[in-house]
Amino acid sequence: MDLRNVSVPVRLNNLTIEIDVYKKRALISAFFLLFGSSVIYADNHLCPIVGYGESIRVLEVIDGESFTLVDGVRVRIIGIEAPKEDNKYPERSQPGAEESKLFLQKLIKPGDVVNLFFDKRNQDRYGRTLAHVRLQNKTNIAASILQNGQAQALVLPPNLKYWQCYQDIEQKAQKDSVGIWRFPFYGSKSTDKLTKNISGNFRLHGKITQRKSSNRYFWYGLDDKIWLGVKKNDLNYFPNYYFDDFIGETVDVRGWVYFSHNSFRMRIRHPQQITKLQPH
Repeated sequence: MDLRNVSVPVRLNNLTIEIDVYKKRALISAFFLLFGSSVIYADNHLCPIVGYGESIRVLEVIDGESFTLVDGVRVRIIGIEAPKEDNKYPERSQPGAEESKLFLQKLIKPGDVVNLFFDKRNQDRYGRTLAHVRLQNKTNIAASILQNGQAQALVLPPNLKYWQCYQDIEQKAQKDSVGIWRFPFYGSKSTDKLTKNISGNFRLHGKITQRKSSNRYFWYGLDDKIWLGVKKNDLNYFPNYYFDDFIGETVDVRGWVYFSHNSFRMRIRHPQQITKLQPH
């Protein structure tokens, strides 16, 4: 029998798909998880984490980007920013927060063993352990989350392993309107949308209008509505950038927006956060 012409129907909830038997080797590199009425796809060839990590058992998932280990340590997955859920005021939760948490709960369950791989900084200011996380089948958890549109890619120096790979996966998910990317909330916003009660990770677009400096920062005004801060000690992450060239240009920026010293601010720490837009 010629297996190249044989396909096998596989039933997943209410979905039937045809799997080409001849291509079964390709299926070894991936697995499917049922998530409501949809199928979650995780490819262990995406952004492969190589080497031997620290094997440890999971206690529970906290949200779409972190989980607790059996020894009480809380792990924050490097490379992603999942939607935030507000348990006290649910109406303030970001779109897709519950779905993102459920997705991670499908990937790792209580008692599962995962492998932790550390980068240059292994703890954040909240005391959480920062790590790249790999499943036993070699799947990079961050890559799977981004592939399914359950988080944004996040670059926080000095932890820069895999950032370009994560960025590429995010762009594909965004293009396909997968997961959170079906919500307008995560699109780039005009600076006119800024209000004093806003805080969080956002994308904005506007024109760089001016520059000022302080002892530690260069500050660039975006539409005279928000200051973009580049720490002078971070300039080594921008080897091919001369920020004064951005003055007068329209850009798209991404990062944590906060209100301080009577103005909105966003810290720019890596080239991934700022893109010069082409005129229409």
